[in-house]
Amino acid sequence: MAELELVWVKECEVCGREHRQMDHVCIDSIEEVDGATGRFHERCERWYSNHIEHLQTQHLVGMGSAARA
Repeated sequence: MAELELVWVKECEVCGREHRQMDHVCIDSIEEVDGATGRFHERCERWYSNHIEHLQTQHLVGMGSAARA
């Protein structure tokens, strides 16, 4: 069994920060690399989409508060 280190780095187009995700996955064969990498990438992209959505929601809430003031 081998351990695979997966690293994802993306600069956020909304907040301008660099986000990193890292994971270690145990694999039994080289054939498992693509599947493990794909699942990790999907998880990171889902996190990033949720992050963007959260920032946009905060921005809209802030705009609504400013309009009421």
